[in-house]
Amino acid sequence: MSELGDGTRCVHAGLPEPAPGQPFLPGPVFAAPYHLDPWQ
Repeated sequence: MSELGDGTRCVHAGLPEPAPGQPFLPGPVFAAPYHLDPWQ
């Protein structure tokens, strides 16, 4: 990559490197796809 500004680096921080044939961004990962029992 060429010289990027501070704002561009902040926006892209933590994103995976692009790969041919892959989506631009990963989908959401749900940490808890269920309901907890309120009586415990």
